[in-house]
Amino acid sequence: MGRVVRRGVARRAATLPLAAALSAAVLSGCGGSSKPPLCSSVDDLKTSLSGLGQVQLSVNGISELKTRLSNAQGQLQEVKKDASAQYSSQVTTIETQAAALKSAVAAAQQNPNAVNLTAAGVALKTVATSAKALGSDIRSTC
Repeated sequence: MGRVVRRGVARRAATLPLAAALSAAVLSGCGGSSKPPLCSSVDDLKTSLSGLGQVQLSVNGISELKTRLSNAQGQLQEVKKDASAQYSSQVTTIETQAAALKSAVAAAQQNPNAVNLTAAGVALKTVATSAKALGSDIRSTC
């Protein structure tokens, strides 16, 4: 019976509507053929973050989340390289939050209980919120 409760909690944490939120919000305003490099790197980050939102936070999904998180962190480094000083504090915030997410994912992988899976879900949502804010700010550039 305890196992059913844990799965229910983990499943609720896993159902964060991140894929839709990230896809729609990170940079829906970027477009055109003569975009600055920042726009392309943010588009790539958007794709990586959408992939994060598609992972089910469960015992079986943690490994996939870890792989996709690594890819998103690489894309974030490209954004950091292309971003001006104007966006550096936001990028640094997302880097910090992504590191916290990585730690939460590692804890959930080592001990996949409801508490750790929920913590990973919360950390993922935090990264999504910050990425959405960065995307909103960059829209005018793209």
